Amino acid sequence: LFLPGTQSEPNKYNDVLSMAAYAGYRTIGLSYDNTTRLETACANNCGCYGPARREVVFGGTLSPVVTVQTGDTIVHRLYQLLDYLDATYPAEGWGTLLSRDDHDGIPEFTDIDWDAIVISGHSQGAGHAMVISKTDAVDGILLFDGGNDACTSGGRTYAQWHDSPDILVQRRAFN
Repeated sequence: LFLPGTQSEPNKYNDVLSMAAYAGYRTIGLSYDNTTRLETACANNCGCYGPARREVVFGGTLSPVVTVQTGDTIVHRLYQLLDYLDATYPAEGWGTLLSRDDHDGIPEFTDIDWDAIVISGHSQGAGHAMVISKTDAVDGILLFDGGNDACTSGGRTYAQWHDSPDILVQRRAFN
């Protein structure tokens, strides 16, 4: 799963997605509501970045600096896409990524089998990938220039959400 940067679309990263596919990964470049530049909206308010990123990823009304419709959140769009891919190409195994689905008709973060997904992103998308990886175990994470959310309020040099605990899981071994 690849998340593009602010005001960018996945087709701008075709080379990255093609290389991942060449390496044997099933790839998704996901469009989502990435119209708000968080560095501008949050500026030096270190406590602003976490709620804004969580609203973009999960939805809800968590931050006054972003307004993301439910259907435009990362979780909702990924769920809908995986459901479509599973129905359209059942032999490809996309449905296994929805193995946690409780079938209540509501796309939720907990419906997605995150520990079977390598998540990647550029700039703003990298920060969202980090938020996801701090919420549930992922199979891997690859970040391109992002996720730092630098700010200076209260003497801090990074946003408060970075203090969230990391999820400790046994990772697969590479040969």
